[in-house]
Amino acid sequence: MALSIAIGLPVGYLLRDGYARTVYDPAHAMLSMFEERCLPMLTGESADISGLIDVPMTIHHHEYVDPKSHLSLLTNKGACSISDSFAPLDDANVQTLVMQLRERIPKLVGLPESDDMAPVGNVAVGWMKGERLSPERWGVSMIQFGAGGLRLSLHLPPKAHPSP
Repeated sequence: MALSIAIGLPVGYLLRDGYARTVYDPAHAMLSMFEERCLPMLTGESADISGLIDVPMTIHHHEYVDPKSHLSLLTNKGACSISDSFAPLDDANVQTLVMQLRERIPKLVGLPESDDMAPVGNVAVGWMKGERLSPERWGVSMIQFGAGGLRLSLHLPPKAHPSP
């Protein structure tokens, strides 16, 4: 028993110390949540809300909040968005996310970065197909309007809308 304690305490301390040094990366958390929960909608699946907390905002509007990251998911028939409204990303994390998106989104959805995004808010980048304001337009966009106003969104092509 004394040997177990003598070995277990230092090992436990080292494991706890290593775990405590793990740095949370909000940009990576947002991109991962988007990939895991929104992108399956491109194949006709519903957004994955498992393990999220349902937060009714109004009678017709719900957000689903991840209890670990505090990022939220908003979804409807034609779109899925991840928002930082409950855990705002700072400017450095937003720029990190933009760089990660520029690398990942063309690989994930097969669309190049758009040069016709409306210059709204602090940040507006997208990977879209179709004419602006067209019902056929689809793709991925990220728009930020100040702290807590960032949305990373999947806009579905009309034929990919999941059935209710």
